[in-house]
Amino acid sequence: MDPTAGPAVGRDVECLWPTAMAESARGTYFSPTGYAGDARARAELLDVPFSVLDPTGAARPVNASAVALDATADRGTAR
Repeated sequence: MDPTAGPAVGRDVECLWPTAMAESARGTYFSPTGYAGDARARAELLDVPFSVLDPTGAARPVNASAVALDATADRGTAR
């Protein structure tokens, strides 16, 4: 993890999504520095869960997809 890195941008999401699709998996993005507006818009369009990592490494969901995924994990049904 690079502490000087900036927020994730739309291009980052565009790279994650097809990689996950090729693996028949759901891509999830974790960032210690947050997300730029274009990344949030792209994630909304592609239904990519976004979470922010706090200094201890704990993830906090920041969009609807991540909240839904987190709720699924809380029920013990995440894959």
